[in-house]
Amino acid sequence: MESYRSTLTKCVCTSTIGIVFLGTPLRGSEETTWGITMANCASALGAGSDKKLLETLQPDSERLDNLLDDFCKVVRSQGIDVTCFYETKMMEKYLKKALVWL
Repeated sequence: MESYRSTLTKCVCTSTIGIVFLGTPLRGSEETTWGITMANCASALGAGSDKKLLETLQPDSERLDNLLDDFCKVVRSQGIDVTCFYETKMMEKYLKKALVWL
């Protein structure tokens, strides 16, 4: 299994030109609470919902830390350059306007 993973990783890396993460909470987000609440409501209404991804995105998630560490190891081992872009201004006033429409 490990050699398969290694081969697959090399194949993906040689086929990758770039990776873009938009709005990615690399350290988790308090906003996942809303998603978990909605997933619970959906489940209560019989719509079934898997909260595993949302729970992974919570702050201080061990799984999220492990995923980030694994990604960094692959990037370093394959010599992939990474450039990060991030917001420098709070979006709170825009979020409030968006929530009014919900």
